[in-house]
Amino acid sequence: MRHKRKDRQGKSRKVKTPVVATLLTLCISLSTAMGQSSVNAAGGNASGSGGSVSYSVGQVVYQYYTGTNGAVAEGVQQLYDLAALSLNIRVFIEGLYLGGSTMTPVFYNNGLSLNPNECDSITIELRDPLSPSSILFTQNAMLLTNGYTNVPLPSPLLGNSYFIVVKHRNSIETWSKTPTVILNGTTLFDFTQ
Repeated sequence: MRHKRKDRQGKSRKVKTPVVATLLTLCISLSTAMGQSSVNAAGGNASGSGGSVSYSVGQVVYQYYTGTNGAVAEGVQQLYDLAALSLNIRVFIEGLYLGGSTMTPVFYNNGLSLNPNECDSITIELRDPLSPSSILFTQNAMLLTNGYTNVPLPSPLLGNSYFIVVKHRNSIETWSKTPTVILNGTTLFDFTQ
């Protein structure tokens, strides 16, 4: 690209703009725009007889996703062993309930799934019993037609009590009556009883 500039004598001269500088500025701008930022108050490593974990303080809510090949927690450092704990929940959505402990397979009927047992997606939250407005864990999960869903939990939740909250796109938010202790292995909570 050429620009006209005046020299010391006032004459116009054509000057080449350095292409490299322009590209470098563009690359720096894009790399900073694509970065993930996090403001953490503290962090460190903790270890014990059950293993070790790296942690950071400052982010209290994160999403936890599972698939057929494993699981990942969005926005946090990844632990080596995430599958030691799980929460097995049973809940029926009134508008989808057919009777006989089954619900309509909405995902399957709408062509969103090949599994005829997939009813609909829900969001599970674990809330602080001393400050119930504080969401300490959240994850989307697939609710099956029999009312069950299983949510893998990160190991730092072990032994602590939480209110269990179920949210659905077209239903009233539902809370457990009392806080539930997360046990080693699978913790079962049945909203139908």
